[in-house]
Amino acid sequence: IYKNFLGSNFYRFNSGAFIGYTDFTRDFYNTVWNKYAEPHYEKGEDEGFFGGDQGFLRIAQKEFFPDVTIDCTCKLFQSFADVTPEDIKEVWA
Repeated sequence: IYKNFLGSNFYRFNSGAFIGYTDFTRDFYNTVWNKYAEPHYEKGEDEGFFGGDQGFLRIAQKEFFPDVTIDCTCKLFQSFADVTPEDIKEVWA
């Protein structure tokens, strides 16, 4: 769903490598769980319907924008998930 978003194949929201101030990050993840994820788990709904953790984070991202963004130009992180050799050449050029 997010592939080529903003003209980039680097579109994943890496929920396991979040960088931020401790209080902000705690608030973000508490909001994700309490407001978006937990209500669906309580109903027994499959998180896959929302794209797993990616979906819940993307839903919450709009509430926290511009403080939460995706590094779609690989300034901080390099991701090789679903990228082509041409994508990598552009980043490492």
